[in-house]
Amino acid sequence: MDKRKRHRRAWRLAYTLLHRHLEKKFNLTSDICDYDGPCLIVSNHVTNWDPVLVGLSFPKKPTYFVASEHLFRMGLKTKLLNRYFEPIPRSKGSSAVDTVLKCLRHFKAGDSVCIFAEGDSTWNGLTDEIVPSTANLAKSSRVALITYRFEGGHLSNPRWGKGIRTGKMHGGVVNIYPPEVLKTMSVDEILGAINRDIYENAWERQKSDPVAFKGKNRAVRMESALFLCPECKRIGTIKGHGNEVICSSCGHKVTYTEYGTYEPKSPFENIYEWDMWQKECLKKGDYVHGETLFDDRNVKLTEVLGGHKTKKITKDTLTQYSDKLKIGENEFLLKDISSMSIIQASILVFTCGSKYYELRTDKKQFINMRKYLFHWQNYNEELKNSSEGEV
Repeated sequence: MDKRKRHRRAWRLAYTLLHRHLEKKFNLTSDICDYDGPCLIVSNHVTNWDPVLVGLSFPKKPTYFVASEHLFRMGLKTKLLNRYFEPIPRSKGSSAVDTVLKCLRHFKAGDSVCIFAEGDSTWNGLTDEIVPSTANLAKSSRVALITYRFEGGHLSNPRWGKGIRTGKMHGGVVNIYPPEVLKTMSVDEILGAINRDIYENAWERQKSDPVAFKGKNRAVRMESALFLCPECKRIGTIKGHGNEVICSSCGHKVTYTEYGTYEPKSPFENIYEWDMWQKECLKKGDYVHGETLFDDRNVKLTEVLGGHKTKKITKDTLTQYSDKLKIGENEFLLKDISSMSIIQASILVFTCGSKYYELRTDKKQFINMRKYLFHWQNYNEELKNSSEGEV
């Protein structure tokens, strides 16, 4: 059977089998898009289910999704995904040239492609601004641009959380920009339009239309998002237990409610406020630390090779110093790391020189990898500022 016909059949079958179940599971409403030509769909990213949920609005023909490289290292699951849906691989932090070329080939063949342009699903309920390369792709694609937005998704299935909380969720098209309209727009104008269209603030929406998102163990795994205690300012002591967030060092405790807020509401009303505070403290060095800034035990270092193959290097304590990462006998100077990102909740990937690495723990162990990412970003910002000051 021709692979395109196989993709169409698989798409229709998946829609028939899944759409009622998912609508009930998420209490989801989806707008059906009737646009019939090839298009670039750009959506905000709020849950692990987003590719499937976007598909509910486009039942007529397959949409090809740009997907993280790690999905291509899952054995039989990868083979099935490739055979029936053919996602487009993108290694986070590496060159996107191959990904762009594959997208353009799909457009030329009359296909539609969907990109979650933030790169990562939101940690704190707000949409991040996208990078200009997405607007460049929209400009050069010669197909329609469709902007798509999820509402209520962060509280339905937070990136850091376990399980789905039933509340209210909606997904739908915001705007359709035909090719002839895109021709008249600059890249900056397209970028601005995408950022406006897909922007979602979970907390503003909750204030204007409060919804309870019901589920058990609502705070479990919150430690993969939060790393700094507001009471004792120690890193790595925060842990989610049931519906509570507790510091193992000083005993600071808050309850995570069905509305996504904390009780008591001081010092932070929601995870966004806590997240902004911890980022600022990390940047200023306003936390308990010594020469070793922070560390985590039992972390596995893997090199990701070509063809989605991997080579295990070591399993040891991962330690952050001011200017380097160290794990076992392996040291990586921060100035030599050209890119860094997080996959899922606690997989850190980075490029050092010409090599691409992955850091992760065992499946049952959830640690916070965000602190390593933020420190690397802060280090690069300081390096850039000091270089500009010397000019």
